Order: sequence, then structure tokens, then C-alpha cells
Amino acid sequence: MKTVMSVFKIVVELQTKKKQKGICLAQAQLLTDKLLKFLKSTSSL
Repeated sequence: MKTVMSVFKIVVELQTKKKQKGICLAQAQLLTDKLLKFLKSTSSL
């Protein structure tokens, strides 16, 4: 669960940075997709 929380923290940070610096939306979407795949693979273990 610790990893999930730290990953979630990173996502929140990225979301706030996106608002500040205007990170490309597609880039954020890619990160989210990777994140979801990662969470699925870890939860299946």
C-alpha cells in the first residue's frame, strides 16, 4: 500500500505542476495510463 500512496502522491504533484507550467495533456495521460497498468500488475500479484 505504501507504493500506491507514493505513486498517488506523484500523480497529485504532476497535476499541480501541470496547472502551473502547462505540461502537455497527452503526456499526463500517458503517465496515468502507465500508472494504471502498474497498479493492475501489482494488485494481481
